Amino acid sequence: MDANQVSNMRLRQAGTINMLILVLLAVFFLIVNVFTLTFSQFYLTAGILVLIQSVFGLIKRDSTKSIFPILEQAAEYEKEKMGSEWYKYKRTGHIWSLVLGCMFILQSVLFSDSGDGVFDLEIVLMLIIAFTVFIMINVSLIIHFRKVDQASTPFCV
Repeated sequence: MDANQVSNMRLRQAGTINMLILVLLAVFFLIVNVFTLTFSQFYLTAGILVLIQSVFGLIKRDSTKSIFPILEQAAEYEKEKMGSEWYKYKRTGHIWSLVLGCMFILQSVLFSDSGDGVFDLEIVLMLIIAFTVFIMINVSLIIHFRKVDQASTPFCV
């Protein structure tokens, strides 16, 4: 792949990921504002979703399949570029997701006896948190893109 193709792929990949983030944040805000959600329910739901994602990732192992073609193309490019380190990188990410899911479920159990259980945030605070998360994800994407794209041989990420 030449530099222009990689640049175009990365731009489309970042755009797709940003759109997914915006949609998921909008759904999250809608759910929090429409339904009465306790901290325990929130952590349990988040934990189950993260556990499902991590177990699915561990099961599919070296597959680059995705429902979004641009993400599949980027995964194939990274797999080719990184070599054996790609497997380690992906496995480590899925294991950390598994740990995070277990921590969310533990938080759910710990908050189940809590008296102040309603998950209610002010809209301004939610927007500040969403903006901060959005910026952090994009910065980490840029750093990852540079590490992978500027390497001439397989490496450790």
